[in-house]
Amino acid sequence: DLADFIVNGPKKKEEVTMISAADARKKANDEIEKIVDCEIRIIESKVIQACEEGQTTTTINCSLQDKTIIKLQELGYDVVPCRDYNDIYYTISWTGDWREE
Repeated sequence: DLADFIVNGPKKKEEVTMISAADARKKANDEIEKIVDCEIRIIESKVIQACEEGQTTTTINCSLQDKTIIKLQELGYDVVPCRDYNDIYYTISWTGDWREE
């Protein structure tokens, strides 16, 4: 108000601070690692369940992080993305690893 302006003068603009790009990148990478760990645990559970049923494939009905897919492939799994209208799912199989043959 006017009295405050007369006594204290104009208000200084508050300095806006923002997270740096490096900090934002680190935060995003940390979160991606948490997501990948969670996805791997879920997939491992589905693989074990499928093995107990005598199967060599399972299906994951959600989108996966690229790092999750790479990790699965490094472990010898075949990961095939599929689309059903707008939904994406993955068939994960362990029918054989050519690197072990």
